[in-house]
Amino acid sequence: MDNGEQPQQEQPQEATVALCWPLWDLAAPIGQHFGDNKDVYRRFGQEGHNGIDILVHDFTPVLASANGIVRYAGNGSGEPLMGNAAGECILIKHEDGSQTGYAHLSTVYVTEGYECKAGEVIGLSGHSGATTGSHLHWEYLPPSMDVRNGYMGRTNPLPLLGGAHG
Repeated sequence: MDNGEQPQQEQPQEATVALCWPLWDLAAPIGQHFGDNKDVYRRFGQEGHNGIDILVHDFTPVLASANGIVRYAGNGSGEPLMGNAAGECILIKHEDGSQTGYAHLSTVYVTEGYECKAGEVIGLSGHSGATTGSHLHWEYLPPSMDVRNGYMGRTNPLPLLGGAHG
């Protein structure tokens, strides 16, 4: 702009999706919260853990946290947003542009392009990829994801809980 005006910055899009817990067991314990273990994750260029690790046994049904379309399903090495460490994983894109990720699965039931509903079983938990044991790694990627935010673009999904299982 030649008139000295600053270009208007696009405002980040706020999430409009309410998430539901990704397991039938609403009391499943969290083993690692978002942002935990800063020293461990610093070596990966992160300020802390970029998701929620929920302690469950292998083969526990994993549920879609909100309605959406499966954007990726398979080994994380085939999806740059997930990576090798995720093992078998799923990314679901929601109507507001946000995504939820589910990692370290033993079994993936959905395929790319599948339209899933909140509360629908999409896979089974496990310990594939880089893990120290059985758990579900659950993460939220906001519509206006900034991969430089210190958590590879992720934000804490817990404040968005409030949806009901189908």
